[in-house]
Amino acid sequence: MAMPLKDLTAYGDKFESGAGWKIFVARYNYSRELSATEFTMCPQLPITNYHMWEYYATLNIEKR
Repeated sequence: MAMPLKDLTAYGDKFESGAGWKIFVARYNYSRELSATEFTMCPQLPITNYHMWEYYATLNIEKR
């Protein structure tokens, strides 16, 4: 995945070492051929609720 840095910082947030960014990747797979919807997420949340931002992983930004 790629996103322009200007979009990430458009509202004044800093994208630099020490910034407090969180990350969460999720998807749901549904099809009439599946018996149930499949939910995939990283990090794994305690319950399937993609809005539980307090459980999102910390994104460590490092300059190399």
